[in-house]
Amino acid sequence: MPATATIPRPQADGDEIRQRILDAAQGVFADRGYAGATTREIAARAGIGKRMLFYYFVNKDAVYRAVL
Repeated sequence: MPATATIPRPQADGDEIRQRILDAAQGVFADRGYAGATTREIAARAGIGKRMLFYYFVNKDAVYRAVL
């Protein structure tokens, strides 16, 4: 395989990523409460970057409201 060839990555669909964020957030909020939860930890548990979390949700409050 040439050095410039790339292996295509499967791309997750938006609904699946949003659900992963909500599942991760539910766990983080349950473990740490609203005040102790961070968007960084939610993103990490969802397996995405923090910027990607903010693509789907404007802030932590929006994530919290979606979980509820």
